Amino acid sequence: MSEKFMVAIIQDDRPVMIPVFGLELAKATAMWGTYGKGGVEHCGGRCSEHPLVWKRLVDCETEHLIAILRTQQQVWESDYVKIILSILNDRGESWRVKN
Repeated sequence: MSEKFMVAIIQDDRPVMIPVFGLELAKATAMWGTYGKGGVEHCGGRCSEHPLVWKRLVDCETEHLIAILRTQQQVWESDYVKIILSILNDRGESWRVKN
């Protein structure tokens, strides 16, 4: 049986965590909410310039995925870290934790 991953999908404009089986399906399914570059620093996502947008992780730019790993500590306690690292690997990128 394939490995189980918990990923967010969007239902009724809200994230819902569901189990999916297999890393490839997890990469194709996992969603990430973003306010865009600088959105949190600018307004915390509270202005019309930076609305919350849900994107598939696999559709995020490489720099965005690396920024998620660097700034969103909650991913390190979820299946998202393995998904993001696999996406980066697929793109020929290597990333490791720096002290």
